[in-house]
Amino acid sequence: MKEDESKSEVNIEENEAADTENELNSDAKDAENVETEGEVRLDSVDEEEKKIIEISNLELKKLQETADKAQANWERYLREKAELDNFRKRSARDQDESRKRANEGLISDLLPVLDNFEAALAAASQSSEMNLDAMKTGVEMILGQMKNLLSDNGLQEVDATGQVFDPALHDALGEEESEDVAEGHVLKQLRKGYKLRDRLIRPASVYVAKKANGEPEQSKINPED
Repeated sequence: MKEDESKSEVNIEENEAADTENELNSDAKDAENVETEGEVRLDSVDEEEKKIIEISNLELKKLQETADKAQANWERYLREKAELDNFRKRSARDQDESRKRANEGLISDLLPVLDNFEAALAAASQSSEMNLDAMKTGVEMILGQMKNLLSDNGLQEVDATGQVFDPALHDALGEEESEDVAEGHVLKQLRKGYKLRDRLIRPASVYVAKKANGEPEQSKINPED
């Protein structure tokens, strides 16, 4: 009897030990599963962070490339602006130098005309026998020399006498009635106009003809007659 009870107690203890071992194994497996699940979730979080970092790096790279392009464009703009400013300054200096050279050439060509004027005045002051015709001839020669010189440099006369009035070439000082000149034509020219290489530099000053009023002759007669 006692032996049976001892065997029964041993079996109970063995069963309890087995149950305990099973519980421990179960707890160990649960812990392992929990740890494994934790590692999966952590790996998943790490991948998302990696993606975020990769996207951030890509955006940062694009921003850096955009900034580099903007800086390059700005530097190119500054270079081109400086080159344009230098070009304008050189052009202005060249134009100024060209004008100086052009004026220098014209003045050099005018010096002989000036010499002839001075010679004519000297001759007129020294000779009491110099008549008006001789002086007129000398002045006409100098005038011809002057006109030829100016013509060679591109000067053209705008002679409006008898021409149809053209506001692009003529400056009308007024209108006068005329029976000999058609209406709208230049009646008198007070001052010639001039062009320089087809560019008007001074219009001709003129009076323009208009129709007479056509009043009967008796209206002009004195009523007392």
